Amino acid sequence: MLGKENLGSLTLISGEVSATISANYIVRISSTAGEMILPTGVADPIAGVVDADVAAGDPGEVQYQGMAYCVASGAIACGARVGVDNANPGKVRAFASDPTTAATIVGDALSAAATDGDIFLVMLKIQNTFSI
Repeated sequence: MLGKENLGSLTLISGEVSATISANYIVRISSTAGEMILPTGVADPIAGVVDADVAAGDPGEVQYQGMAYCVASGAIACGARVGVDNANPGKVRAFASDPTTAATIVGDALSAAATDGDIFLVMLKIQNTFSI
């Protein structure tokens, strides 16, 4: 079984959240300096994945490279390319193929997810794309 090793992280010194964010959710930086929020659009620029629950008003740490656990919004096969699911903020979904319209790729699934809410391992390859 694959394990997880934290190969890189970005500590947001003033990275407070205005609402609680659960562990393993993807986040983006808001327009308020130093604040993390859940992405709401499929092409939102992603900062990374929150490793632990962050309570409202508290600072948090975001992992942006290496392997990270993410929360699935549905079934995801091992090896699938995953990205932002704008219908389920903070969760990721599988792309049927590489996106050809604006989208944010989070990475590649290193394990499978069977259903909404499953936590699975992802090799982070965060990138915004507008056409592949």
